[in-house]
Amino acid sequence: MAPRPTRVAPIRLPSRAPRNGAPVGNERHSSSDRFRLWIDDACVSSGQCVLIDPALFGFDDDGTTRVLVAEVTGETLPSASAAVANCPIGAIHLDPMPHI
Repeated sequence: MAPRPTRVAPIRLPSRAPRNGAPVGNERHSSSDRFRLWIDDACVSSGQCVLIDPALFGFDDDGTTRVLVAEVTGETLPSASAAVANCPIGAIHLDPMPHI
């Protein structure tokens, strides 16, 4: 019997702020705004974040999802916010970093 194809939920772009207050949608941020991107221990390594932006997220040798670029700025902010919004268990976080 042939294996059944895996169904993947469509990726949705954020339309409202996620639970952790990460920037999304049409919020304005200057190019100097910086955010710390991190994944908590609840991660189940579904890979949605890797599909959204493989430059920001990847897999360790053991298959665990990890952040490749921890500091997010203007150019990568939309995809980082989409990853936060699309994480099936809310394990991805964006925290504002202080201005120096």
